[in-house]
Amino acid sequence: MKASITVIIIILLTLLHFSCKYDTGNTKNLKPEIDSLPDAQYESRAFTINIASPLPLYDSKHSFGDSILFKAEIQDTVRFDSICLFIDGKRIYVSGRSPFIYKWCSKRSRVGRHQYSTAVFSKGNKVSKSGNFILVSDIIPQNKSYKIIKSYQHDKSAYTQGLVYDNGILYEGTGQYGESAIRKIKIETGELIQSYTLPQNVFGEGIVVDKNRIIQLTWQSRIAYVFDKESFNFINKYTFQTQGWGITNYPGDNIRKSCFILSDGTSTLYFE
Repeated sequence: MKASITVIIIILLTLLHFSCKYDTGNTKNLKPEIDSLPDAQYESRAFTINIASPLPLYDSKHSFGDSILFKAEIQDTVRFDSICLFIDGKRIYVSGRSPFIYKWCSKRSRVGRHQYSTAVFSKGNKVSKSGNFILVSDIIPQNKSYKIIKSYQHDKSAYTQGLVYDNGILYEGTGQYGESAIRKIKIETGELIQSYTLPQNVFGEGIVVDKNRIIQLTWQSRIAYVFDKESFNFINKYTFQTQGWGITNYPGDNIRKSCFILSDGTSTLYFE
């Protein structure tokens, strides 16, 4: 494990004295809307939080396996109910004491983007500060050598998004609005054997060959088109609940049946 990277969040909490312009009798019903405030100070009529030190920059990167220290300090004169740490919407730790200190082991999580939030609760009010960080793999990639064996011609106007080589034929899915298509190509010559043009309002993405079918994703339309592998006749289409980037086959194992694996450009994979 690499050296620990410490993220220190120091929160100074002070109670405000109500001035005559506030109705103190209704204080318990107030719900501060802090997410819309751009600066480092978050106020409600009940209390104030000042961030005394910089929080991690948006999408700051840390290695998988690092321990991240979350720390919050509350002034001795301030009364509060609890301080909570949330990571990815899940409550990780709660304390009624100051200073609030918790060391989070990232190895219990996953690589990719995460959101954290530190929240202070007092008399029915909540004030919080959120941020994001990214866990990257701690595995050092190995450099591999390669050599070009042969090159083939390709249509430079085709904006390639998906590519499958199957039994001597190259199947290609192309993108761009108004230009998206599924194509069958003779790889030795670059000859276009067959093609099917997608609707003008979709952006074609990755493709996968599944027995006698070809499936092509779309980027933001959340539609997948199904074609007959031999004739390229349109068979059907179905919807999915995320962006479409890449798709491949999953052969199945003792835990999961055979299915497709779909990516949306993030660290999340979807098994469909």
